[in-house]
Amino acid sequence: GIAELELPHLAMEEPAFAADPFPHFDAARAAHPWLASSNFGFVVTQYQAVRELLAMEANMRTPYREMIDMMGARGTPWGRFQEAHILARTGPEHKRLRDILAPAFTPRQANLHRPLMREVIGILLDEWVPKGAFDFEEFASWFPVTVMCKLIGASPEAIPGLRASMDALALSVSMDPRYLPELQKATVELDHFAHQLIAGRERRGASGGAPDLLDLLLEAKARGGMSVREIADLLIFFIVAGFDTSKNILTLAMHELVQRPELYQRCADDFAFCGK
Repeated sequence: GIAELELPHLAMEEPAFAADPFPHFDAARAAHPWLASSNFGFVVTQYQAVRELLAMEANMRTPYREMIDMMGARGTPWGRFQEAHILARTGPEHKRLRDILAPAFTPRQANLHRPLMREVIGILLDEWVPKGAFDFEEFASWFPVTVMCKLIGASPEAIPGLRASMDALALSVSMDPRYLPELQKATVELDHFAHQLIAGRERRGASGGAPDLLDLLLEAKARGGMSVREIADLLIFFIVAGFDTSKNILTLAMHELVQRPELYQRCADDFAFCGK
């Protein structure tokens, strides 16, 4: 069985791993082509193996209940959210929420948001010009949250607080109970934001123009297909999931490009190449 294998170990909880995980993954793959152990469980380290694993999604579930117990978070706001969001749902409940969200996340809908994304990038880059320096990781952390706020009609004034809360929630992947107070505070703040946004939209009516994501969710509520609690959880999930994945992949992509200056230069000269 898998427990009997002599696998390389990834010390993912160590600061040195977080500072630069790439050499650790390279060393692990040298010892085993696609699997390693860690204090959090087994780690699949090869791209193709990850794709094959994801194809088995119907036969797997994320151990959210076990994670809550490991963190000692049973009965807390963070613990409740971990069991309530869409990825923690299974069967008909998951399908119901997914069917409601699906129209907002088609490739066509994503392409419609490209002008907005370019507009946000331009605004953020203009803010960096007077500074005489550029911290790409910092830039990448503001980009997704700014886009997401525009997609749900949230005030730009909410962005700094949301970003701070999401940075705090990112600590949850460490599975370190010492971070639980910060996770609770961030969850409560995001929950308050989501409920305030829902209440404000219901008072004012639809956003005007093309329906945004919140309009879509409120239409489902009007049909009896969703509760306010479910809408709030979906908004929190949308914000958190979109923030962490986007800023991480952008930063990792830039990390790879600066190691390959010829490709970095080509991206500057050939926009068509960037789209491949």
